[in-house]
Amino acid sequence: MAFAWRSKGLLRSAPLWRTLGSDFPLGVSGAWAALAGALASVPQLTNLAHCRHSSASTTPEPRFIRDFAIIAHVDHGKTTLMDRLLAHCGVALAGEERYMDSNALEKERGITISAKYTSIRYKGHVVNAVDTPGHADFGGEVERILGMVDGAVLLVDANEGPLSQTKFVVEKALRHGLHPLVVLNKVDRPSATEERCGQVASQLFDLFAQLGASEEQLDFPVLYASARQGWASRELPSPGSTPDTGMAPLLDAILEHVPPPAGNPAAPLALLVAMVERDAFLGPIATGRIADGTARPGDRVRVMHHAGGVGAEVRLTKIWKRVGTGRQDMEVAGAGDIVSLTGAGAAAIADTIAGLDRVEPLAPGPIEPPTLSMVFSPNDSPLAGREGTHLTGSKIGVRLVAEAASSVSLRVLPAGAGGEAFEVQARGELQLGLLIENMRREGFELSVSPPEVVYRRDGGQRLEPIEEIVCEVEDQHAGAVIEGLTVRKGELLEMLPTEVEGKQRLVFEAPSRGLIGFRSAFATLTRGTGLMHRAFVRYGPFRGPLDRVRKGALVSTAEGRTTVHALGSLEARGSLFAEPQTEVYMGMLVGESARDGDMDVNPVREKKLTNVRSAGNDEKVFLAPPRVFTLEDAIGYVNGDELIEVTPGSIRLRKRVLDPMSRIPRVPGGGTHRAGQGAFGNMCRGGRMFAPTKTWRRWHRKININLKRYAVASALAASAVPALVMARGHRIDAVPELPLVVEVGAENLTKTSKAVELLKKLGCEADIDRAKASRNLRRGKGKMRNRRYVTRKGPLVVYSESGGIDKAFRNLPGVEVQCVERLNLLQLAPGGHLGRFIVWTKSAFERLNEIFGTTEEASKQKSGYKLPRAPMTNADLTRLINSDEIQSVVRPARSGRTARPLKKNALKNLGALLKLNPYAKTARRVELLAEERRRKAKAEKMAAIREGRSGGGRKRAEGEKEVGKAFIKQLRTDSEYQGEDYEVFSSWLGQTA
Repeated sequence: MAFAWRSKGLLRSAPLWRTLGSDFPLGVSGAWAALAGALASVPQLTNLAHCRHSSASTTPEPRFIRDFAIIAHVDHGKTTLMDRLLAHCGVALAGEERYMDSNALEKERGITISAKYTSIRYKGHVVNAVDTPGHADFGGEVERILGMVDGAVLLVDANEGPLSQTKFVVEKALRHGLHPLVVLNKVDRPSATEERCGQVASQLFDLFAQLGASEEQLDFPVLYASARQGWASRELPSPGSTPDTGMAPLLDAILEHVPPPAGNPAAPLALLVAMVERDAFLGPIATGRIADGTARPGDRVRVMHHAGGVGAEVRLTKIWKRVGTGRQDMEVAGAGDIVSLTGAGAAAIADTIAGLDRVEPLAPGPIEPPTLSMVFSPNDSPLAGREGTHLTGSKIGVRLVAEAASSVSLRVLPAGAGGEAFEVQARGELQLGLLIENMRREGFELSVSPPEVVYRRDGGQRLEPIEEIVCEVEDQHAGAVIEGLTVRKGELLEMLPTEVEGKQRLVFEAPSRGLIGFRSAFATLTRGTGLMHRAFVRYGPFRGPLDRVRKGALVSTAEGRTTVHALGSLEARGSLFAEPQTEVYMGMLVGESARDGDMDVNPVREKKLTNVRSAGNDEKVFLAPPRVFTLEDAIGYVNGDELIEVTPGSIRLRKRVLDPMSRIPRVPGGGTHRAGQGAFGNMCRGGRMFAPTKTWRRWHRKININLKRYAVASALAASAVPALVMARGHRIDAVPELPLVVEVGAENLTKTSKAVELLKKLGCEADIDRAKASRNLRRGKGKMRNRRYVTRKGPLVVYSESGGIDKAFRNLPGVEVQCVERLNLLQLAPGGHLGRFIVWTKSAFERLNEIFGTTEEASKQKSGYKLPRAPMTNADLTRLINSDEIQSVVRPARSGRTARPLKKNALKNLGALLKLNPYAKTARRVELLAEERRRKAKAEKMAAIREGRSGGGRKRAEGEKEVGKAFIKQLRTDSEYQGEDYEVFSSWLGQTA
């Protein structure tokens, strides 16, 4: 075969060369070898000859494969280095920088959000490179990727040195047993001197040793590179010089130090899923590295789920891998190949796609749990539905479940009983903000709650996530930053001067909840000149409540468009969020108040017209530019009683409760509101009613605290008397003894099923059934605020230290749970009746004397509290009552009663009424007959209903079921989500179509 191409033209058409390399038929393999030899004689084309793509019908041996990941802190040059590796191997990038950042948000923000892989060819080897994100919020991407590579290139900025995220990725790499290859990047800058590079290498050695690296891992090679200029070197070049080696030294070091995959091609197929995508035509796409065996389109496989269980047998339909900037279909893929495949069904991340002969799944690596959560719900503001297309909770749920399936560090849980809200747990504000941004671009309208940290409990102690913060600020701003983080419960660990004169490096540890919204505050404190990096460190003890760091809000009380006249008068009250002609509604935040409390304002007030001249008739109003919130700013700004309204065109802040009257808090137990608003007049003075009635005075009557304590102690004593407990209605026939004390281990119960099992063993089932059967609608109008139903009280479970017992018993009807330190008469004597049935844990029962004291010793927790009198030594009440001493002073019973004539009051005496009005007797008889007819009609109706249940009612129920199925079918037909997305969401909700 003769090729009539000119060398000059061939050099200009790299995309054509790549196309020919992948699409040539198998019969020209000899021509390929001849052409490669001819090209090897041309120095400029040597790398191009080495990097032609392998045939799609063959797979290289594992010893010719290298799988590695590029890990680094954010903005240290990972994606740029990946571009230079591709360009060095002849992959044309069409002049595009950061090619691996293909997502629109990645290109806009200049960060890597999700990990991506590609394959290049170098010196007869297939090099599979994975680009990972560097931001702490996307650390889950790094954790899952390190499990499918054999080596890691640790990229460190020679000027900044190792930072917080560097420590995180190094720890994960060492935990996976990898031997990192260190590359000091950006050495072309003047500040990257030989002395500075030596300091960075020493810092890395200390970091490796601190993280428990082995001797082999401590002996890491160091290379020097400038990813922007496109070169790497094993030696630091002299200042001002640029090596002409390209990226060859780095690729040679990868071939030398990264071991080949250790898979067995002859074993059954085993692929650990690391990434999951969805395609509108191909369906779910699973990506991972083949650990053992080979895979071909058409092979029968099974999915072994990481949570347990094995899926049904399925057939692989398509296999491909990413080569350079394109995609290449594979007829066969072997051990060590990183491939994407379809046909594996609902395979999730960390699942194993295995051959039919394989027994054990691959073990996935550990993933750090999420630390931050937000609640997503449909937009219910007055402006809902004007900009978006996806408005319902079901569509939001489908979208969130699909996102959680492709992101290993994201969890989606139902929130609330309506099924319309979903709790989303993630690693940080940025990850949640990008998810919301993607959803709003897709046409969703959301109401998003403020972020909250995810707490843990360890032996009764509450733990919260702690982060490490590294700040580089100018000397003049260091004090303000230290003060700002100290207010947020931060602790200064280190304060050192940086290599740049006039700057300080501050290292803090602070709780994650204190850092919510601090990024914008940090930019303000440093005048935009500071750098801040955060990384999760560990869970630590709860550091106490945070001080208020935000002023109050200016809340709109009217609906309409803002006016210049109204906003001009509001500028003196604070800073504004809205400009003129902005559409607002009641409860929407239009500004930040200059004071601590919220202020209700009217931003749509217009200037009244008049025919009388005035001096200020034509005054000009100059307004300052309003504060514009980005999504991340809004997430860090809102308080607990506020929400973020997110639509495709707007980001608004609002109150959870829009009506200003309903937002006024209530006095606990009093039924009245606090006197915080002047609009309610003198009826609210001091938080109490003006001229209250006798009943209300009794509610607010002060009671001596000792009397309260004695009453609680008496109620506790009454709970040990079976007669009083039974007189109160509790069913304790099967209870072995009173007081009922169980082992301390019951405090560690976390599952409701275990709690039910424990109560059954204790004989409490009858009392729970009694409480469950007594549930009924509350009479009258007071059915709001969780008061719709009334239920009799069941057992009261008292504990000392909660290891989850409060969650285990909270869903049982009639059962209440309380700590022994917080007992009160509302639980011990509901309705004023003594004798509550109590189940004690051993530790709680032993603490009673410590809390309430005895007749001889005072309480250790309540100052000066001691039982007032000695306990009764003789409890024979019958003998005491019948004794001569008591009977001698008891007033004797009356011997007879005096008969008095009945008074002739017609309002109370029916006979007198009938004498005055003879027709009253007839009217009463008519009323009795009507009552009899109503009773008879009701009895006939109930009889007809009973007959319908046994006969025709079943047919009617079956007809209603068919109508329901038809409705679900029509709903599924009309929905925009089809196929597996709809089925996954339906099964997740516990429903079937």
